[in-house]
Amino acid sequence: MEYKNIGDIVGTHFNNVLSNPRPKSDNDIYVWAIKVNAYGDGEDETRFIKEDSLYRNIVLGKFNDMNSNVGKAVSVAKEYITKLDKEGKPVYTHALRIASALDLLGYDEDYIIVAILHDIIEDSDRELGDVLWRFNRNVRKAVHSLTRKKTETYFEYIERVSQSSDLAIKVKQFDVYDHLYFKQNINDSLIKRYEIASEILNTKLENGIISEDIQND
Repeated sequence: MEYKNIGDIVGTHFNNVLSNPRPKSDNDIYVWAIKVNAYGDGEDETRFIKEDSLYRNIVLGKFNDMNSNVGKAVSVAKEYITKLDKEGKPVYTHALRIASALDLLGYDEDYIIVAILHDIIEDSDRELGDVLWRFNRNVRKAVHSLTRKKTETYFEYIERVSQSSDLAIKVKQFDVYDHLYFKQNINDSLIKRYEIASEILNTKLENGIISEDIQND
């Protein structure tokens, strides 16, 4: 199946979510986050994001602007990741949800782009060549940090990510959130693995990390 635009990719699922909403419960919340002093007024703000908001943002937001850096990242994902999930949607729909959540929470463009591209090295069936050089150094480094090495166990990988930049850790944290939100699609051992990974990453972010120097090309 050929997907011409973002609406094609998530539109049907988006409509299903609106037509058949999940029961009103804590499970209806895709993710929540506390933005520390988000508006500079001395008050922390808690933001709750629901699943339908993610798809609405993808369909209607900056993800469709192919002249923007975010749009270019979407184009790269569409071109280089062709695998489908169990529902017949491109596997990068998962990455778009993560990117949409970070966007709705106010994270900057690098976080959104890394979220879109975080699985591209592992999931692409093609040689990437210099495709990542279309993006800045921080994005490239984070994407490579988020790529699991063939010699690594899962928790060796998580530990390595937890020692990298805030950019990589935050995207991985939301990657795990997404898997756990749709945990009906995975087995118990994977659920336990993601729960432990989430605890490791959350602890790292709560305790503060030494981020890599921010450098722009």
